[in-house]
Amino acid sequence: MPFDPTGEYTASSTDPSTWGDFAGAFRTYFLGDCGIDGIGFVLREDGDFVGIDLDHCVSDGKISTWALKIIFELESYSEFSPSGSGVRIFLSGKLPFGGRKRGSIEMYESGRYLTVTGQQYQKSPRTIKYRQDAIEALHKRVFTEAPRPERSEKNLRLELNDSDLLKKAIAARNGIKIKALYDGSISSYPSRSEADLALCSGLAFYTSDPAQLDRLFRSSGLFRDKWDQRHHGDGRTYGEGTISKALGQRR
Repeated sequence: MPFDPTGEYTASSTDPSTWGDFAGAFRTYFLGDCGIDGIGFVLREDGDFVGIDLDHCVSDGKISTWALKIIFELESYSEFSPSGSGVRIFLSGKLPFGGRKRGSIEMYESGRYLTVTGQQYQKSPRTIKYRQDAIEALHKRVFTEAPRPERSEKNLRLELNDSDLLKKAIAARNGIKIKALYDGSISSYPSRSEADLALCSGLAFYTSDPAQLDRLFRSSGLFRDKWDQRHHGDGRTYGEGTISKALGQRR
């Protein structure tokens, strides 16, 4: 759970009033007695930083080959995660439109609070570098699959990757509404919850995969902390309940 730089109040990755500067956060962490475990950095929409998580890639202090390949390709400041089992890379640039999480790789540029350790991977640069071309190349490789030959329309919903699905949904007859929702507009809906469901329902026409719907929603302008809050007696999160309802409507 993130706290503001005073260590007294909980913070949100989407509420700038709960953020502060590095000096204040470090002072509270280093000198305070608030039970704070560490400090972190907020990726904000008006910034130019990209944070990339490589999860479950470190074992016995050794980084997996697939992760090392990405670290060397991006060639920017990289450090070990608090758990010691992952690597986080910070870069300057912008993410392309489309997916944000697949498997053990996550790429974000806004709406996220990333913990930092200062435990640098020594073979990486000591500073954050501008790597737009490398960011785009990695994003394309991770989130865009090569077209499969002779795909039928019947099976298309099961084969679309995140980026292609969004493009197809936005190009459809109701694409204007879906794009507005994806961009974060709720002006056509009585509540944010109804807007959340409307976006999930619109995207569910093209996929029956709950994990894909979750990735798509998290990359949208509607995503907020509530998505991961448990609001159901059966232990489901608000997001899981919304996705389940959207998939139920398409049957």
